[in-house]
Amino acid sequence: MENPYETPSALNVTANPSTEMGGVVTSEVIRTFEGTKGWVRFLAIVGFIFTVLMLIGSLGIMTTAGRVSFGGLGIVMGLIYLLLGVLNFLAAYKLNRYATRISELLLMPNELKLVAALDAQRGFWKYTGIMAICVVAFYLLVVVAGIVNVFMN
Repeated sequence: MENPYETPSALNVTANPSTEMGGVVTSEVIRTFEGTKGWVRFLAIVGFIFTVLMLIGSLGIMTTAGRVSFGGLGIVMGLIYLLLGVLNFLAAYKLNRYATRISELLLMPNELKLVAALDAQRGFWKYTGIMAICVVAFYLLVVVAGIVNVFMN
């Protein structure tokens, strides 16, 4: 009589090698990641370039704020631009990390490297999703503030 509470190994269930950690990754998966890596790295580099430009722009805004009669608003605009540059850097960093994990997978194609690459990708999309939620919330706040401002005047 079989014991329904036995572990799967006791039931003589053979494990699928592709589901074990360190298992083999198919050549089709490797080709797909190989085709993706260049674009991911390219977008990461573009992100880093835009980050540098945003940081230079924020410094320019803050240093010229007093001379262009923006007053305190110029400093605030520069700080906001600086914050956006930092947020952009984090996205570019996460993309670059994903590209690096893909490179590691291509050098040593096993399931551990595949999981690391997919986890890096997950981290990028999680960050991007959180930023999207923040932007939508900010836009809603601006719309509500605008409506309130119209009805208060």
